[in-house]
Amino acid sequence: MDLECRRKTPPNLLPWGDGTLHFPHFDPTTLISPLVDMVRTVPWFLGFLAVVLVSCEPEDPATPERNPTIDFRMDSGFVFTNDTLPLNDTVRVGVVIVAGDDPLRTFQVLTAYDGGPEGLADSLTIPTGSFSFEKSIVTRNLVGMERWIFWVQERDGDITRRALTFTVQ
Repeated sequence: MDLECRRKTPPNLLPWGDGTLHFPHFDPTTLISPLVDMVRTVPWFLGFLAVVLVSCEPEDPATPERNPTIDFRMDSGFVFTNDTLPLNDTVRVGVVIVAGDDPLRTFQVLTAYDGGPEGLADSLTIPTGSFSFEKSIVTRNLVGMERWIFWVQERDGDITRRALTFTVQ
């Protein structure tokens, strides 16, 4: 029996005329085509992402950048600090309210006597963003403490307060 040794080609490789073996299902463009598609897609995606990040901001941030302010007028004739006052004394207090990021809704003046609960003395709806308010206060005919609170509420419900405390003797 004559045995001839033949070189066998593996089943997944095909011989070419130059004697080299090549993969029949391999096409080099199959590697390049997805890369070309990705290079074409990335700038569009980055552009979309940039537009979304720049143009999307919350309508009403939870933390405002600028809160409203309540400042006491320090002009002549106005009381602007805690003080000791006589019984039945009349003093003038003025406040200037400047709106913050959110529109203002309500302004109130509250009073508390001798550490007791707060009661409403004045209240008004705010028609504009900033305003000033003056109040003539007559101290009680009793010795004790009077606390006057000036209170402003924004449209979103946030409240800013400033107070003066008078010791009445």
